[in-house]
Amino acid sequence: MRPKLDPELGVTKKNDDLFTKGNKTPTGWRAKSAPRVPLRKTFRRLGLLILFAVACYMFIINIPTDLGPQDRKRRPQYTHGSGSASPPNLANSQLRLSNDVVRVDVGRDAAPAGRDYDGPIRFLNLADTLQPLGDTKGSASAVLNVMFAASSLSSASRILPVACQMSQEKKSRVNFALMSRNEIPLNELREINGIGEDCDVLFHDARVEFAASSSDERFEKAITRALYHINTYMHPVAILVDSTDAEDHVFLKSIRESVPKLQLRTAIVELPAHAEQHMGWITKLEASSFYSWDFTVEILIHAHTGASGSLIRLLKSLAAADFSGGPVPHLTIELPEEIDPPTSQFLRDFDWPPSSTQNVHPPNQLTLRHRISKRSMNEEDSSVRFLEGFWPAYPERDHVLVLSPQVELSPNFYQYLKLTLLEYRYSRHSTAGAWDKRLFGISLALPSTQVSGTGPFTPPSRKLPTTAASAVLDSAEDDSSPSSSSSSSTPFLWQAPNSNAILILGERWTELHKFVAQSLEVQHSSSSSPSTHPPPALLTQKFVSKEYPAWLEHAMRLCRGRGYWTLYPSAEVATNLATVHHELYRAPEEYEDEEAAIKQHQHNGGGGFDDIGGSSAAAADDDDEIVLHHMTLLDSLPPKHTLPLFKEMPIVQWDGEVTSLKEFDENAVFYAVHFRQMVGGCEDKKALVDLPASLFCTGDDEDDGV
Repeated sequence: MRPKLDPELGVTKKNDDLFTKGNKTPTGWRAKSAPRVPLRKTFRRLGLLILFAVACYMFIINIPTDLGPQDRKRRPQYTHGSGSASPPNLANSQLRLSNDVVRVDVGRDAAPAGRDYDGPIRFLNLADTLQPLGDTKGSASAVLNVMFAASSLSSASRILPVACQMSQEKKSRVNFALMSRNEIPLNELREINGIGEDCDVLFHDARVEFAASSSDERFEKAITRALYHINTYMHPVAILVDSTDAEDHVFLKSIRESVPKLQLRTAIVELPAHAEQHMGWITKLEASSFYSWDFTVEILIHAHTGASGSLIRLLKSLAAADFSGGPVPHLTIELPEEIDPPTSQFLRDFDWPPSSTQNVHPPNQLTLRHRISKRSMNEEDSSVRFLEGFWPAYPERDHVLVLSPQVELSPNFYQYLKLTLLEYRYSRHSTAGAWDKRLFGISLALPSTQVSGTGPFTPPSRKLPTTAASAVLDSAEDDSSPSSSSSSSTPFLWQAPNSNAILILGERWTELHKFVAQSLEVQHSSSSSPSTHPPPALLTQKFVSKEYPAWLEHAMRLCRGRGYWTLYPSAEVATNLATVHHELYRAPEEYEDEEAAIKQHQHNGGGGFDDIGGSSAAAADDDDEIVLHHMTLLDSLPPKHTLPLFKEMPIVQWDGEVTSLKEFDENAVFYAVHFRQMVGGCEDKKALVDLPASLFCTGDDEDDGV
């Protein structure tokens, strides 16, 4: 069909405008087509399409199957299988969240065993055992609770026997808190460690939710939070933990930091390996004693010229001692003007604290003081130099252990000092009756001679019973015991202190310091005009043998005027504490000139003691020396490992005579009144019952009694 002509134009379209070559289809009326796409853009879009398809496929095969229905208004809820929480681990997750958002942190390296969870801290089982304590007044501070805590199951097995033993003593309420990452049930933990019904310990499950997968930071915070809740409900006076490598270091770090951070009035007691052997005595303490667990002790030694062998033997025994459970005491050695070469060489290589002790405290605990003056000291110089060697910053907490170079110590001596200090100075039964206020010191050595040097000293036997029933009981015990001598041995209270091995309380040290200063002032004022004001006879008369240093005479006067006593161990315990050697004995420097006269007196056929009241220790029988035994401190304690009360121990006057408490007080008052009149400058007699009154009545000294 041929195209029509347009009459209005008067022309006819050419065929080449209406038809294309080789194509019969007209193109004049077809719509305009899109521009042609380059080939390289087509490949790019195809690649993006393939990547998108792969991403969709990976999402589909990895889509979570444990998401519940969407509810954006609800908080995440955790479901637990078999009664225990499941850790939110991405690789093996049983955590069910009601949220539709799952946070995945793939940029951080996973902690060991997947410990990377840092969610909220909750304790699912702790309230079950803490809240009932409120009904039994367990939250009251008057109820004394002690808590053992562990994170490692190995540490739990170490301290659980100690906890059970302490509960059987009935002196405190014992608790055990498990703050572990392990999910073992508490009943199973008890069965594994053989904890039966006779173990009266209250168990607390203080494990945080998802503890196994928690990060170290969350685990530390959880322990701090658990201690906060525990302190709110029961106020533990002490937290006892295993300090060995078996315990989790994160747990120990958190315990050490949390107690001061939370300002808890709680002592941290770190038990060593084999705690039942080294520190089994801790189960005998009253819970109130733990309030003063952080007391300090300084060791003071005065060395003599030409006695290097004795000093080296003493220092070696100190280095072998057991200082577990606390810091090693500071050691001060007062050296003479002339130092023997063996002593100098030994001190050059001597480390203190010993390298064998695992102690977290700084090792700079040794102080050496070298005397300058070559002039021989008199009694006054010796006493002043001795008392200036120590001063307690906190007298109620800081104490000093005075050791003579002729002493050799047992490895258990320091554990005994801790036991007796906590029991007889800080326990509730000692402070309630003010018995602790009369304690001057604690002796490690059992004396064999009178302090006056006039004869042998026989330690008293068990205090006589006051009732017929107790008499029958004592006789039954004596018949059942293998030896009557061992059963009758007992610790006792003697008014006479000693200078060989004695711990002097910080409060008594400060009082002795002032007493000596006042006594010397009276002597100096008398020496300026001896014709008109002769020195008082009480200050010139000696009752202590010159075998002992001069400061002991002042200590004796103070104890007689104040009614103080020193605690001495029983014969069985003494063999596990210290012994005094006589073969290398050196007299105190202030009495060295008189030592030759004593020896000459004995050589001429005289007795063992001379007219001046001194004794020759060199002539002492070696059979009197105590042979140290190697046994645990707990094994050396009396039957049933009980510690007698103050009122159950015999009381001995300064002259070695056993007396009653009433007579002891009457003699102390008589001496105090006489001393105040003759020395103290007191014009009026004090009340006879006013034992704490000052022995001096000059200036502001009237209120220095304690």
